[in-house]
Amino acid sequence: MKLFRKILWITLSAAAVAGVILLMGFANDNHQNSRCKDVQIKITSLGSEELLTTQIIKDQLTKNFGKLQEQKLKSIRVEEIQKFLKQNPYIDDATAKVSLNGELQVAIRQSRPIVRVFNTAGNNFYLDEKGKMMPASIDFPIRVLVASGSIEGDFKPGKNIFKLPKTEKEKNASLYKVYNLAKTIDADTTAKALIEQCFVDPKGKIGLVTKVGKHQVILGDTSDCQNKISNLITFYRYGLPKLGWDTYKSINLTYKNQVVCIK
Repeated sequence: MKLFRKILWITLSAAAVAGVILLMGFANDNHQNSRCKDVQIKITSLGSEELLTTQIIKDQLTKNFGKLQEQKLKSIRVEEIQKFLKQNPYIDDATAKVSLNGELQVAIRQSRPIVRVFNTAGNNFYLDEKGKMMPASIDFPIRVLVASGSIEGDFKPGKNIFKLPKTEKEKNASLYKVYNLAKTIDADTTAKALIEQCFVDPKGKIGLVTKVGKHQVILGDTSDCQNKISNLITFYRYGLPKLGWDTYKSINLTYKNQVVCIK
């Protein structure tokens, strides 16, 4: 009798599990054959100003994948949508998935520019915090450090300067210097508020334009860049207010742990 009950229990349990699996299969099949109800897009800008809008993304998806709201869920190419979005130079990362309620949900992390570059080839573009090149848009101007002067190299939208072929790295030497400077300034709120522009001379030396005084600030190269910027801020905070903002024609930070001023 006990053996019979055990066998019966096992049989009923197996039948129940099979029934659940069968129902899940039917539910999944119905879900996959239903049509997409909506496209929900969320853009995270990481503290940067806007470079993208949900409407821009929707228009791009419609242009490349058709009107998604009219497609069956099983026909929506989620992986291809993700790959397509990641090719956008303004996008740092993107994920797409179909929800249980029949929506296509897209999550985008916008790239964060830290410097705007005007190079010798006449290109005008941003570098983001990871070193990716991004087109500058007149529709979405971003307030960041501006770099100009003898900055060589080719502008390649969406390409990371640290992933360029070795043959191109020497050509882009000035661009790496600008990036290192921009990263240093971006990490310091005082430096971001103080320094507006940098200029690269034909010898690769860098000068800075600040929001105070009429003097020239000579950074030199970007070695020990963090310490140089820190020395400049300290001098601005405790030295120039007493001496007068227009006392000197130039402030030279080239030498290690020194601030050399010329009247």
